[in-house]
Amino acid sequence: MWDSVFYRNIALNGYPKELHFFRGDRPGTEVTQAFFPLYPMLMRWIALTGVDLTLAGMLISTVASLVAAWGLFKIGSELRGALTGTMLAGLLALLPTAVVQQLVYTESLFIALAVWTLHATMRHRWTLAGLLCVPCGLSRPTAGAVVSAVVLTALWVLYKRTDGWRPLPAIILSPLGLLSYFGYLAARYGRIDTYFVIQKNNWGETFDGGKTTWKTLTTGLTAGGSVELPRIVTALCLLALPALIIFMLQERLPLVLTVYAMASLTTVVSMHHWAGTIPRYLMPVFPLMIPTAHALSRSRLPTRITVLLTLGLASGWYAAWVPLQFSMAP
Repeated sequence: MWDSVFYRNIALNGYPKELHFFRGDRPGTEVTQAFFPLYPMLMRWIALTGVDLTLAGMLISTVASLVAAWGLFKIGSELRGALTGTMLAGLLALLPTAVVQQLVYTESLFIALAVWTLHATMRHRWTLAGLLCVPCGLSRPTAGAVVSAVVLTALWVLYKRTDGWRPLPAIILSPLGLLSYFGYLAARYGRIDTYFVIQKNNWGETFDGGKTTWKTLTTGLTAGGSVELPRIVTALCLLALPALIIFMLQERLPLVLTVYAMASLTTVVSMHHWAGTIPRYLMPVFPLMIPTAHALSRSRLPTRITVLLTLGLASGWYAAWVPLQFSMAP
């Protein structure tokens, strides 16, 4: 369903030779250039063993979600202790849109690469951070937030002269994945802004300074005269953002995590897109969950169990409800 169709098309056929724009409401190969190449490339490699493409994608997503959880545990443990790390990994699994971590979507792969890139930066393992950032940049356009966080942190360390010239590889390597795909599109289709033209013309996704986000919070909760659950979930997520940002800043997290979170949030809230996708776009912004994970780790066991069970039931119900509603839509 949805994005999975495009990843299958890329894995099967590659990118089309010509650039066409969306026609009507029929998904097809003419707009696959909006989807980054790493995930379908991995699908294709696994499918060479005889595994079905859809199953290959689900395997990638599931394994990547475990790798992401391991990385979150490592970051949470190093910042606030092992129990905070466990709660942080658990919260990622209990978000409303967490179901996409097992579907043929790129969230799991991107989060896994982002988490371990940021972890390497925290540890001042600069070459590793730069190398991990390359595939991260080939997985999703939101890798721009990861690149920004790594490069700015490396520049700050260079300015402070606390690590010699060792951050230079991270500065040089980090943007290569993202820039290489943008460069590929520009060279193949003859315009430097190919990717952004595709996003605007085919999906209506463009920077609007937060107008769509504000509309979602004010008049965008209803569509067709009825209240839509995805829009309500989106509104609740957006309403919680100011408090989550304040709590995150009070935690005094490492610079790389703070920059990544703020860059990701700026991208999400300033873009024009369907309101129901915003919670999914917010899911990789894991630093926002660190204060909650820390608070849960300090709470009593019955409180932790109650909170996690409640989130799990709500998330599971929502994950089952959304595809069912779309599949039954006329």
